[in-house]
Amino acid sequence: MTSSHLLLRAAFVLLLGLGLLRPQRLDAQTNLILSEFMSANTATLTDEDGDFSDWIEIYNPTTNTVNLGGWYLTDNAARLTKWSFPVTNLPPNGYLIVFASNKDRRVAGRTLHTNFRLDDTGEYLALVLPDGVTKAFDYPAPFAVQVPGVSFGVPVTTVASLLVSNGAALRWTVPLTDMMGTAWRDEGFNDSGWFAGTNGLGYETDGPMPFSPVVLGNSVSDFSGTQGQSNWFYGYWNKRADADGVYAAAEFTPFPRGGGAFSATNLWDGTKWDWFAGNPPWIEISSTGGHPSGDQGVAQPIHWRFAGSSRRRTGRCASAASWRIRARRAMARSAVSWWMARRFISGRCSM
Repeated sequence: MTSSHLLLRAAFVLLLGLGLLRPQRLDAQTNLILSEFMSANTATLTDEDGDFSDWIEIYNPTTNTVNLGGWYLTDNAARLTKWSFPVTNLPPNGYLIVFASNKDRRVAGRTLHTNFRLDDTGEYLALVLPDGVTKAFDYPAPFAVQVPGVSFGVPVTTVASLLVSNGAALRWTVPLTDMMGTAWRDEGFNDSGWFAGTNGLGYETDGPMPFSPVVLGNSVSDFSGTQGQSNWFYGYWNKRADADGVYAAAEFTPFPRGGGAFSATNLWDGTKWDWFAGNPPWIEISSTGGHPSGDQGVAQPIHWRFAGSSRRRTGRCASAASWRIRARRAMARSAVSWWMARRFISGRCSM
């Protein structure tokens, strides 16, 4: 081996030892996703300046911390290195909000802002690895036209965790006054004077035990294109046309279900209820969810869609109601998202 070869090998070993040359394991890092974004932020999340800037959320579903230093965000497929991250560690199962405000702030440890804004009429959006070529995640151009104040993203699978099991030890009391207030919710509250027992704990006023719950309605299995089938009705409430802006049962408007093809007189398209020639207004109901249009400008109605059951039972009963609901909630990371849930109500009742 020549002296030049020895010098090259020594230089390579020195650089590797100093951490200046490191083999990249791209396969372990490309799992990051752009889980959510809002390109028409009107009143949901403010930045440190108090502005309702557009925002992008990045999620790390892996079990490893990922350093985003040198990664890129872009809204231009021809410029994948448009905005680069400073050193930023994203922990396992962690989320990071980056404001797409065009304020171009990239100081490590502080709120991050890109050098571009998002176009709510639809455009490209991507998260790019440090090589400036490999896209970890992207929304191909153009993503869908966005609704003001509503975020857009990909479904994230959630896992339910059992916090209290059957038979778990507990303490209970029946307060005669409101002197405790909400202090009993505190972790350090002294409950030694309460009665001891095991979960589950409840009460009843009369009737035999045990009782069996009765399912009153299930919007998934009962879903259909026929108004009134299984006592389900599908329609909307027009808030803009409501003088007091408060929903009442009499203000429910059922979707028309005329014969023939999907049209303005028949809003059933064969698989779901949908507003004919809409978007806007974007309003639909499917077996697993739907979309209320919200406020899309003064020229458009403000529609909120409903799937309601008119089922009634008489007499004293043991009941359980089960249905799917779709609503908005403020998430722990201050963003606003759409969510799906199943709600159960059970107990002894008079209906």
